[in-house]
Amino acid sequence: AILANLDRACAAMRVSVPKLVARGVRIGIGTDNMHGYIADEVGLLSELGAGVDIALKAATATGALVLGRTDIGGLNSGMVADLVILQNDPRHDLSALSSPVEVFAAGRPVLS
Repeated sequence: AILANLDRACAAMRVSVPKLVARGVRIGIGTDNMHGYIADEVGLLSELGAGVDIALKAATATGALVLGRTDIGGLNSGMVADLVILQNDPRHDLSALSSPVEVFAAGRPVLS
């Protein structure tokens, strides 16, 4: 069921993302019911014309903005301390998102 959802989501993105990017629409990425595929979604968003910077922001700052959240999406004082540590810079290698070195949720390690 999850793979079928992923296929449908990818097909919809292939049609809509180029149009949304061309119009300057804010795009946010979230897990919904497809946990574990966010790195794939960031990569697909970039490939479909959003570019790396917009795709990464869609999973962080812009994603939070779309949700109306000011306590997530960045690294600032007073924000929820969710953090992913990567071996490589995802701005140069989006595949780095698929192999996090460490993950912190609300300041606590959940993967190390």
